[in-house]
Amino acid sequence: MTNSQVYYLDTSALVKRYAREDGSTRVQALCEDEGCAKVIGHIGLVETIAALSKKRRRGELTEDRCAQLVHDFLRDAQNRDYVFVVIDDSVINQAADLA
Repeated sequence: MTNSQVYYLDTSALVKRYAREDGSTRVQALCEDEGCAKVIGHIGLVETIAALSKKRRRGELTEDRCAQLVHDFLRDAQNRDYVFVVIDDSVINQAADLA
């Protein structure tokens, strides 16, 4: 990767990019920075859609708004806005060490 900054976006960050909540402004600004690589695990696809759907079930999003946000997220993923990584035991162990 030639980008100057690399950020791993977990599900909570991905949801903040698409659905307005505390922290959304910071995540959205980071995502607009073309010098940043946005890395996600493949499981982030499922978890983000599930989290947005949960917001819909709770009444925080309308059905139409949820569908639009899911569409936007999948479009961004398909357009390679994210770098996908395999999250295996070695990555988990390294992340635990860093934490």
